[in-house]
Amino acid sequence: MTEKYTAAQWAEIEGGHEVTPNKEESYSFLRDLHESRMTKDNGSSQKLTYSDCSERLYLMLLVLETMRRYPEYTTTVKSYASKTKGFELYKFYRIMGTDLYNLIYFIVGDDSAQKKLKDPESAVKLKKTTKLPIRDLNRYINELSQGKQSTLVTSLFIK
Repeated sequence: MTEKYTAAQWAEIEGGHEVTPNKEESYSFLRDLHESRMTKDNGSSQKLTYSDCSERLYLMLLVLETMRRYPEYTTTVKSYASKTKGFELYKFYRIMGTDLYNLIYFIVGDDSAQKKLKDPESAVKLKKTTKLPIRDLNRYINELSQGKQSTLVTSLFIK
């Protein structure tokens, strides 16, 4: 079996120096990144409270915003945002929808959406006092899907 050397390692060999060992990249065993699907079916939503959904939505948006700033993740962010957009009214639970889509659905959907959560009565009450800027959120997700620099980040994350 022949060993594979980088150009720098070949230069070291040719120059009579000790060969620098290859550095293994962190998480090099990962080839694809897929979401865990915490909202994969109606039963899984019964483990989430309205507050859980709100917190997870916020965290997912922060993660997407952070990942968007690293060139090696822009394709992943664009792909995920593209899978999320398209059903911007959030009227229905979508088994094949992304967790981001379904979390937004649980937060802004009609009362039947909140009835699928762990504490439905509390969820309906919280929904009445929660204001989520859907138009801005949809525009932000659309900008992510196109790889554009968002002008809406501060209006979404800072109130």
